[in-house]
Amino acid sequence: MTPRLRGTAAAAAVGLALVLGACSSPGDDAAAPAGTDVTDVASTTAGGDADGAPVTDGAGPAATPSADGTAEAPAPAPSAPPVAVRTAEPVAVGEDAPFEGGLVARVTGVDAVDVEARGPGGVSGPGRLVRLELENGSDVAVDLDGVAVTATVDDGSPAPAVSGSPTEPVGGELAPGGSASGTYAFTAPEGASLRVEVVQNEQPDVVVVQQ
Repeated sequence: MTPRLRGTAAAAAVGLALVLGACSSPGDDAAAPAGTDVTDVASTTAGGDADGAPVTDGAGPAATPSADGTAEAPAPAPSAPPVAVRTAEPVAVGEDAPFEGGLVARVTGVDAVDVEARGPGGVSGPGRLVRLELENGSDVAVDLDGVAVTATVDDGSPAPAVSGSPTEPVGGELAPGGSASGTYAFTAPEGASLRVEVVQNEQPDVVVVQQ
């Protein structure tokens, strides 16, 4: 081959290489590496793992597919059964009103007093001062801050509680075998009888004292 023909062939080879480079796809550099299954890449991108199982975020169990292909939400965790509340038969003033857990309440007196309103919604006028004693006959301490005393009058209407002097509610912790006393005041019409209910947040009972 003459020198002129060799030069022409070299130029043609360079031109062919440029044309082939221009026709190649710009995404060829991002192709999956050799040995990678395309289905693996697709399933991982769609939110599954390499086996196609759903990926959870750690917040709880994943929904389980049902027979018809729809997702079923996981069953909720079982909750604790509710505690039944028992209202005891009323007892008279001065008698024991026992709770099932060993705590015993006793209203030792209901005195007529004049109450003075304190704070918004307070009512001044005739009322009753209830004297309460508690004895812990159980083997564990009792939280007296969980004791609540309410009252109603003859027709079932609530007798509003009065705070401040001369009331002094029970509080703190009552040790096994110990006793405590407190006073509670309520507004009530003159001559009306009072029904007193005592609860404690660890006992499933409501004990009742009828004046």
